[in-house]
This record gives sequence, C-alpha cells and structure tokens, in this order.
Amino acid sequence: MPERRPAQLSFVLYGELPGTGAVTKEGAPVLAALTTDRMQIDPDGSFTITVDPEPADGRPNHIRTTDTARLLIARDSLNDWAKEGPSYLEIERTAGPEAPGPRTPEQLATQTADLLRTIGRYWLDWDNTFIYTKAANDIIAPTAPRGSGFGFATSGHFALGAGQALVVTLDPVGARYLGFQLTDLWVSRGSTPTDRAA
Repeated sequence: MPERRPAQLSFVLYGELPGTGAVTKEGAPVLAALTTDRMQIDPDGSFTITVDPEPADGRPNHIRTTDTARLLIARDSLNDWAKEGPSYLEIERTAGPEAPGPRTPEQLATQTADLLRTIGRYWLDWDNTFIYTKAANDIIAPTAPRGSGFGFATSGHFALGAGQALVVTLDPVGARYLGFQLTDLWVSRGSTPTDRAA
C-alpha cells in the first residue's frame, strides 16, 4: 500500500459481471468480500491475499472462490486524491489449468460492443425500476450494509423548479469515507467535492 493509504481497499468476488444479469435490488451476486478493516497488513503496508476454492484454515486475507465465480474487483476508496495513493497490486498464478491466451483486437472489440449493449440496457432498467419509482426529492436513509461489505448506500432522484436549488448537508457520523455522487439521466457520473474523510 502507499504511504498515505486509501480509507479502504476492498476485494469483491462476483458470480457475474455487474450489469449482465437480472435486474434485482441486490445486483450481481456477491460470492465473497474482503476489506482492509478485516485484513492482516504488515507495518510497511504490504499484504498478501490468497484466492482458491479451499477454506482459509488459518490463512489470513483469504478469499474462497467457487466454480460460479466470474470476476474479482479491487476497489480503492480515496478521501484526498491529492495526498492518498491507490494500492499497488501484483497477481501471481500459482496453480490451476493453463491460463487462456490473449484475445485478438477483433475479439476484444466484439466483446466490448456486446457488453455495452447489455450493460447499458441493464442500468437504464435499474434506474426505472429502483430509482424513478420513488418520490422525487426524497432520500431514504440506508438500513442495511451492501452485500460486498463496502459500507452503506442509498439513492434517489430530484425534480427542481425554476429558481430552486439542491442543497445537500452530509454528516459523516464517524465514517472513514463519505461519498456523494450526482448523475444525469444516463447515469453518467462523477464524484463530487463532498467526498471526504471523517
């Protein structure tokens, strides 16, 4: 990890690429998750995680995978992008069948186009099912942690009239990381300057 560590580094094992399955409130199936608050990290910031189908049996930082696993995502949560740095990761394959060879540019282009069509439809359906069915200008507090163990999240939509403004007041309530995101109707988003440490 860098000298100024991110507020949290999380590893999430999914049963499918988010946005390629059925539109459900839970989203893509989370098979396992590991976050830095539950990891053994050396004083210099280094760590090793293991990923295989066997139980941990005393191994720290272990993620148990299954035959249905399709994707492992690593996510750095940064509070101060000017001072904190992302984690540096190296991946070493130590066992298992031979890895498939690289795909051709044509194969990559075809797969990317197919994913864009699939994922685009998914997120539009998700918004219409779980966001725009709620009352405008009404954000409900989250009541349960996300399936990945990556904190809490809630969402909503806003409808402002002429001369009105959206004023957002956030209380980090002791959290190490707090984020607020605004998107357009196409869910094009970006973190706002309100991302901060507690």
